[in-house]
Amino acid sequence: METGPNRDPSLVAHAFEKHEKAFREATLPLYGLGPEWRGSRSIGGYEFWESEGTGGNSAGREYGMVHGDGHPDLLLDLPYLRIVTSTTDVLDSPLRSVLESEAEPPAGPEEIERANAGEEWDGPPPGAVQHTADILVDGEPVVFDALTRGPSWVARHGFGDYVITIEAQHFSQAQLSLVRITDLEPYLRGWRERRATLRPRS
Repeated sequence: METGPNRDPSLVAHAFEKHEKAFREATLPLYGLGPEWRGSRSIGGYEFWESEGTGGNSAGREYGMVHGDGHPDLLLDLPYLRIVTSTTDVLDSPLRSVLESEAEPPAGPEEIERANAGEEWDGPPPGAVQHTADILVDGEPVVFDALTRGPSWVARHGFGDYVITIEAQHFSQAQLSLVRITDLEPYLRGWRERRATLRPRS
C-alpha cells in the first residue's frame, strides 16, 4: 500500500479496519495491564504465519498490546511495554532474538557483525543478564524466563495452548500484573491516537 501523500484514503481506511478486525476476532486470549495503569494503551501489531507443527503445518499467530508512550525504534527514553500472546511455536526461537529484534533499537552493521562473530545464539548476548521474573497473570504468580540488557528486557512463558511474551524498555519488572482483556475499546481508541503520531514496528 502506498504510504506517501498520494495514497488512496479508502485503502488506508480499509487497512486500519482490517487491523482492528484482527484484534476484535482474535483467536488467542489478549493480555494487558489493569485499571491501575494510568498511562496510554493501544493495540499493537499482529501477525499470522504457517509453521511446521508435530502434526504437520499449523497456523501461527500473535497479537501485541502496547502500554506507554515509548517505542524501541523512535522514542527510546520513554516507557514501553508490549504484551504479546502467540501460538506455542514461538518457543522454538531463542529469547535473545526477541530482545534484539523487538525490545532494543535496531543494531548497526558493526554491532551485527560483532554479535555474530563466534557467539552461541542460544546463550544471552553480550552485556545481557539471563534470569527469571515473577509476574502475576490473572492474579496468579507465574515464573517467566527473562533477559535484561540496559533499560530493555523481555520475558516469556508458555501456558499450554499459547505463550505470553513481554517486550519492555524503561518499564519496571517489579509488581507487574497482567490481566486478560475483556474490553478492547480503550486499546482501539489508544491505537487511533497513537497511529496519528507514530508508525510503530509493534
